[in-house]
Amino acid sequence: MRNTWYLSPLEIIETLSQEERELFYRKACRNKYPKGTLVFSPGDLGGAIFYVMSGGIKIFNMSSCGKEVIYWFCYPRDFFGLAEVCGGEKRTVFAEAAEDSELLSVDRSRVMSLLDRRTDFWLQAVAVINDEMKLIRKRVMNSNHKKVAGKTGEAEASTG
Repeated sequence: MRNTWYLSPLEIIETLSQEERELFYRKACRNKYPKGTLVFSPGDLGGAIFYVMSGGIKIFNMSSCGKEVIYWFCYPRDFFGLAEVCGGEKRTVFAEAAEDSELLSVDRSRVMSLLDRRTDFWLQAVAVINDEMKLIRKRVMNSNHKKVAGKTGEAEASTG
């Protein structure tokens, strides 16, 4: 048996038994989202998790100056929306179809039922959320470094 602690987000669904996987697919709602369609927005209740069957989803927010800040993209076999579902919180980001996409959505009560039966799924959900947070922190740090480097270069140019 392989160690499920180190699985990537892409492998989470494969850790379910065939019976659990079939139940997951049966209980999920299947929806199509044309390119540019919002899946959810900040302030929406985090009532479901999403699983990408096809296409791509852009997770982003708007900066205070109105610019789009892209956090990451989700592709087939990726889950998203886990953090708000587990915490029962409102969404804090936008999720938009970056291309025509097909998603499965599973409501919070069904997700919690699965998590109650499968503690390893909890650990994997936490690992996915942790990986997403690391990616966001890295992008913010890189963005801030570029801004500081740009301002330093501007100051040097004006004093030279």
